[in-house]
Amino acid sequence: MLAFAFLHLIQRAMRVQSQAVAPMAIIIIIVIIIIIIIIIMITIMQYADTDTSCARARELIRYILRDYLRIRLRKLSQFPVYYLDKDNQALLSSAERIWLHEYWDNKSQLLQNRFLGALPGHLQSLTNDDNAPMDMVRRPSIQKHVYARICGDLGQLTPSPTPGSVAPTSTQQPLELVEGETYLVQYSVLRKFLMEPDHDGKVELI
Repeated sequence: MLAFAFLHLIQRAMRVQSQAVAPMAIIIIIVIIIIIIIIIMITIMQYADTDTSCARARELIRYILRDYLRIRLRKLSQFPVYYLDKDNQALLSSAERIWLHEYWDNKSQLLQNRFLGALPGHLQSLTNDDNAPMDMVRRPSIQKHVYARICGDLGQLTPSPTPGSVAPTSTQQPLELVEGETYLVQYSVLRKFLMEPDHDGKVELI
């Protein structure tokens, strides 16, 4: 359509010139054509910038998702037996459950072939069964601090004691987290707001 419009304008300019009309009309037509060309070029450049921005946004989203998946898999590989528990498997996706089972099967078989087979029977267990002499399950620490944005009313909270500190007493001040603010706080304090459906949306980890 634009090409036909240009052609039509040029034909009009030639017709005007052939009829010996004042040169000012030809100049006006040429200026109009130049303006239209400039507008088209600007529009093309804007579309090009939009495509570039969209491509960068897609790459950023892919990077964030890949980094998130790497963190999830690293955490699963650190505490495989803990997340193999039935109660904790509900926290995983179906793909993560499949990956975790395959990972633990391969790792336990490797450990068994390398050195566990040479140990006494009561020392070969990697889980908390009847033969285990101690707690063999490695668990993630819920006493670590996390950054959290408060998105709802949490009420008064009681901070849990850190390892090596005394237990909370009756004189200990309750913890009040203001809605809309961001805090660095122990994960154990906020855990129920992240795990229980009744408190969904009240806390966001950053």
